[in-house]
Amino acid sequence: RINYKLPGGGGFAAHQDAPAWSGGSPTSDDAELPFMCSTLNLNVAIDPANAANGALEVVRGLHRGLRYPQNEDGTLTKEFCDGHDWLTVELEPGDTLFFSLHIPHRSGPNRSTTSRRRTRTAH
Repeated sequence: RINYKLPGGGGFAAHQDAPAWSGGSPTSDDAELPFMCSTLNLNVAIDPANAANGALEVVRGLHRGLRYPQNEDGTLTKEFCDGHDWLTVELEPGDTLFFSLHIPHRSGPNRSTTSRRRTRTAH
């Protein structure tokens, strides 16, 4: 799949893929499918990714399979987000990023004049 973020395109709220992709309530005890603990996202940058064009932001070190406080819509709570430092993952074309389905992540809008594209697959 190719993710496009065109100039002016919106960001996405902080979430974890594992509970968000569960198909049920992300706040329930069984909010994850068993294979999600051993699945990784693979992203390859097609265009540069940076803060100006809405690059991915993560919380360093929180990728180890824990679920963090969720809202009913699958986003992370404001308290959780405000209580952590977010790191912008800057990438150049061809750079590859693997990340866990559990790492909290978000992105801002594309405030630049160019698109930001990346491929994304889950393994």
